[in-house]
Formats: sequence, structure tokens, C-alpha cells
Amino acid sequence: MSRVQVPGKEKAMMVLILDRVKESLRGELTRWMLEPKAGVFVGTLSAMVREHLWKKVITEVDSEAGCIL
Repeated sequence: MSRVQVPGKEKAMMVLILDRVKESLRGELTRWMLEPKAGVFVGTLSAMVREHLWKKVITEVDSEAGCIL
């Protein structure tokens, strides 16, 4: 199965590494991403979803408890 690339709709890989994640945030992240190890979330997301999830992370996680790659 091939995918059609639509200009402006590209997806990019996102990796989040988080400490002390609340269960509600973990649930939200696992709707869109895989969690191969506790606190590590990996997925290929649209820009809109990436922004939405990152805003949730920065409001719910301590500033020193997470990073995005």
C-alpha cells in the first residue's frame, strides 16, 4: 500500500522522553504514539497533532521531567 504525499500535510517522527507521567497523559499520548519503554513515546504525527500533544506535555509535566526529539 502506498501513501500519497499532499503538500503541507507531511508527517514527522516525534520522540518524547518523560519522567513522572500521569496516567491520564500517558493515555492521551498512547492514542497517537507507541510506548516501547516506560516514559518513552514514539510516533509519526502531523504538525497539528504534534503541537497539541506537546502543549499538553508542557502544561502537565515539570519543566525538567521531559524532552522532545
